Amino acid sequence: MIYINYEKLTLERGRLIKEQSWEEFRTFAVLQVEIDRYENKNFSFQSKGKEYGFGKFLNQDDQDELQAELTKIIAKLNTLSPGL
Repeated sequence: MIYINYEKLTLERGRLIKEQSWEEFRTFAVLQVEIDRYENKNFSFQSKGKEYGFGKFLNQDDQDELQAELTKIIAKLNTLSPGL
């Protein structure tokens, strides 16, 4: 699960229950999308010298959709004024 709001970014992993969680201030996190030699996208958020990968189980269409949605959400949040 990926939760993004104006202030925070949270990633949660687990099949039936939350097994692992990572939270960071959104302004410190950077979305990184790397494409491997098989054209698969490797997603991660980077912050403070650490990298938190996600979405390795997605197929090509889902990877494209995830990238488009995350880009759209982040761009919209970046246009908001502080305190909203």
